[in-house]
This record gives sequence, C-alpha cells and structure tokens, in this order.
Amino acid sequence: MKLLEYCKKADVLDDEGELLCTGQVEQGYWSDILITLPSSFDYEQQPYYRIMFYDPTMGLATCRCTLSSPLKKTGLPWIVYRCEITGDITQIQRRNDIKIPLSTPTRVNVRRLANGAPHENPQGGYPATIKNISAGGVYLLANLQVDAGSLLTFHFRIPGSDIPLTAEILRAEEQPPQDPPLWGYGCRFVALSSRHESQLRSYVFKVERQMYKR
Repeated sequence: MKLLEYCKKADVLDDEGELLCTGQVEQGYWSDILITLPSSFDYEQQPYYRIMFYDPTMGLATCRCTLSSPLKKTGLPWIVYRCEITGDITQIQRRNDIKIPLSTPTRVNVRRLANGAPHENPQGGYPATIKNISAGGVYLLANLQVDAGSLLTFHFRIPGSDIPLTAEILRAEEQPPQDPPLWGYGCRFVALSSRHESQLRSYVFKVERQMYKR
C-alpha cells in the first residue's frame, strides 16, 4: 500500500502547531503526494511545515514536510504542491484513536451474550448514552447488565449519515449506586465497513479540530 494512499485531507501547521490552512490530498503519477492549498497561502514563508494528514486507514499522522513545484489549477483559487515527507512526528494508529467526549442518547440492542445465550431485547432497544467515541470504539452508559464479550448494536447519527455500529464489550463497570443501576461499557467496534469507518473517523477529526481551536 502506498503511503497515505487513501488520505484526502490535511491541515498545514506552523512551528507552534497553529493551523495555517486546510488542503486536499491526492496521489501523484509517481507515487508522490500532492496537496492542494488556497492560492493565498505563501508556501515559501517556511522551509518546512508540520502537516497533519487525516487518513481513514492509518489514522492521524503529523509529519514534517517540504512543499515545492507549485502548479496553479486554472480558473480556481487553489494551487497544487508536491509534498515531500522528511520526517514522521506522530502517528495515531487505530488502537490509539482520538476519542471525543459526548453525551449523546441512543438505543442499544444485545446482539449476542458472552456465553452465546439468547437475549430478548425490549422493543426499540435499551436507552443508553454515548460518553465518548473514536473510529475504533465507544464508551456507553446504560441501565443494562451484560458481561464483557457480549455484542451490542446501535446507530450513531452524524450530519448527513446514520452509521450502524456493532461493538464488542471489552470491560463492564458498575457505576456508583443509583436507582435504577447504571453500567458503563468500554467497547471496540467489530465488522465496521471501510465506508462507515471513514465517515466516523472524518467526523471525529472534525470535532477534535473544533475542540482544538477553542
């Protein structure tokens, strides 16, 4: 697989990590990386830049890069640059995916219990709250007691899409005493399609960037 083969978006940062501009990423004819940036951006103001690549497969990678060979796209206020990666700064793999805090209501169904026994779900599923989510997993709160290893299904709504998710419970934690009892579930996603993973990762990146700007 080519480096950043499926990456479509990147942020150009200065030495302090401040956002300078956002661009679109594509692969060149010779497996090089091309990045399209606003024509107002002066690529010669620094010898190199920190560029944060949003890749649906690799995760989030921030690299030291140089920009060269500007080629203006006719009729559009954008310029295409050749981007050469000269050093890897950080890379967040799926197991360390960015998590964003939420308090989003949903309804979950138990698809399979850890011991394989059948489980009857109420109509519409159990009410639950998504407390954080990443492209790799989720933490849920629910008035539902099941063991680690069980599978839960639910939908996560983002602007323009409704993502169906299946999550395997990795840990089950009883919350402080209350009535009715509340349980927390740390889960990882299973059988997540590439399209839905890309949608979820893009949403998480967008929210994380908005939080970063605050």
